[in-house]
Amino acid sequence: MEVHLVGELTKAVDIDLPNLHCHWKMLTEDKTEKHDAQHWVLISGADEGFTQISAASASHNQASAVWNHPLDMYYASSSVKKWPHLYIEIWSQDNFGRNDIAGYGVVLIPAVPGTHELECVIWRPYGTFMERLSASFLGGWPQLTYPEK
Repeated sequence: MEVHLVGELTKAVDIDLPNLHCHWKMLTEDKTEKHDAQHWVLISGADEGFTQISAASASHNQASAVWNHPLDMYYASSSVKKWPHLYIEIWSQDNFGRNDIAGYGVVLIPAVPGTHELECVIWRPYGTFMERLSASFLGGWPQLTYPEK
């Protein structure tokens, strides 16, 4: 079976942090299973990348960062086991050039051909009171140890 995925990462909304950019990656294999066979093989395109940094703009009283970053991947698969997911990390860059996590998200790629508009809910670890207090002054919000699992 062959699967061609074409799309774009358009924007992030309601994240009240400066200078957002996105690290994205297609998850095609189950990292928790012990197996030798790779069911999904990337034929062409990139299955991981970064968007440009976008300064947040307020439109219709809603903070948004626009990327319009193209995605184009072509896979061959021997099985439909572990259908592809798009893994997303949103990062924020402060005035000193320090990058800090703004959130994580995963969205399942539709298995039905056609045009789809997907939305991904973004979240980040809350942390303890001391971690939040430290992050508000120094940056460095709590991060996941193994975010792709």
